[in-house]
Amino acid sequence: MTLGSVGSFLLIRKNSSQVNGYEYTRDLGIIKKFLKYAYIGIGVMILSGGYLMTPYWATFGAHPMIHVKMTLVVLWLLALIILGLVLRSAIRNENTAYNIRIGFYSTLSVVLGVAVVVSAVFSFH
Repeated sequence: MTLGSVGSFLLIRKNSSQVNGYEYTRDLGIIKKFLKYAYIGIGVMILSGGYLMTPYWATFGAHPMIHVKMTLVVLWLLALIILGLVLRSAIRNENTAYNIRIGFYSTLSVVLGVAVVVSAVFSFH
């Protein structure tokens, strides 16, 4: 859910970089709605991941890929929070100068999301 929302950021941001005024603010509002879904998705992922980690908590130190996965999840969450803050500033100021930051954090979120999925597969395989 989070990875799909973040992927849609990239497509909407590409459109918003070509428009100004009302359409730009409208596109940022759409991204803000998708960001709420991303927060819900990452929350569900953290809760379900904590439950699925139940048999691994006793031997947590013996699994280095689990440490990598958890670090990537924290970085992904931070990237989403920063994206939300930048998005809020862009909507408030109606300034297209924030588009570069929105694009960077959207791309970073997609890369971190894919890295989380790959590291989860390798840590539980």
